[in-house]
Amino acid sequence: MTAKRIESSYARFDYAHLFDGVFVPTSGTKRGRLFVPPRTFDNVEISFYGYEQLGADDQSVFLAVAAQLGIGGGVAKSETPTGDELRRKIFSETVDDGSRVAAIRTSLRAIARDAGYGAGGVDLKIVHKCLHRLGCTIVREFGAYEAGHRVDRRCMLLSSKIEIDTKEVVIAANPRLTRSIYGEQQHIKVSLIERNALESEVAKILHAWLCAVVRPGGILGRDGVLIDTLMPHVWGAQCAEASAPVRSNRRARIRDALVEIAQRTRWRIDLSRHLVYITRPKMMPRPESIIAEIPPAANDSD
Repeated sequence: MTAKRIESSYARFDYAHLFDGVFVPTSGTKRGRLFVPPRTFDNVEISFYGYEQLGADDQSVFLAVAAQLGIGGGVAKSETPTGDELRRKIFSETVDDGSRVAAIRTSLRAIARDAGYGAGGVDLKIVHKCLHRLGCTIVREFGAYEAGHRVDRRCMLLSSKIEIDTKEVVIAANPRLTRSIYGEQQHIKVSLIERNALESEVAKILHAWLCAVVRPGGILGRDGVLIDTLMPHVWGAQCAEASAPVRSNRRARIRDALVEIAQRTRWRIDLSRHLVYITRPKMMPRPESIIAEIPPAANDSD
C-alpha cells in the first residue's frame, strides 16, 4: 500500500455493484434500509443489504476509491496490524477465507477530489460519512465454487481506518471488487472525468449504469430505448410501484439527465417523445481533453 497523490481518470469496476437499487437518488428524501434481492450473475447469486440506502454521493466515493486502488493499490495482509484490521472488518459477517483484498493508503482530500468534491471541511465530512455507509453495507455472493467448495461469502463493500498520527486513510475493498480491479473477472470502466462533469444525482447514477451496459463506441438499443425502461436503473425495481405523479416526475428527471449527459460529455444522445438513442464515445476522455469543452451550468458564475 503506497501513499501518493493520484489524479484518477476512470475506475475499473464490478458490474454487480451497479445492480438496480444499490445506489439511488437520495437528496431530499429519508434514507431507508438497503436491500437488493439476489440476482444471478455469472452463475452466482449476488445481493446487497445494509442499514442505510446508498446514494449518488456514496457511489462517487466508491468509484473514486476503486480508481485509486487500480492505480496505486496493494494487498491487505493479515500479517500486519493494519492489514489484519481491514480484513477483519471486510469479513466481519463471515469467515476470512483468505481471498485477496485490495488496499491503499490515501486521504479524505484525495478521495474528495476524485469523487468530484472540494477540499473544504463540509466536503470531507461528506466523504467520511460515505465511507461509513459503504463500510456498513454487505454484498453476498452465493453459488460459485472455489477450491471444490460452494461459496457463501458475505463481505462489507469497503473497510477503512483513519490513522491518527498521519491523518491518512487506509481502505480495503471486498474480494469481488478486488478481482475486478486486478482484471481477474469481468469488469467495466467508468470515466470519473465524465461523471464529475455532471451535477445531478440522476445523471451520475444513469451515467454509471450506461457505462456498465454500453461498450465504448457502442449503442444502447439500435432501435431506441423507452424512457420508462431507464427509470429502474436509477431508482431500483421498486419504482414500478410509484404513483403516476411520481413516475411522471421521474420521467422528466430522466430526460433532464440525458440532456445533461449529452451537453457535458461526449456521449451522443438523441431524444424523441418516448424513445432515446444513446451512443458511447469510443475513447475514454483524458483530464485535459474534456474540461474546456464543458459548458457552464446555469448557476455557474462568469
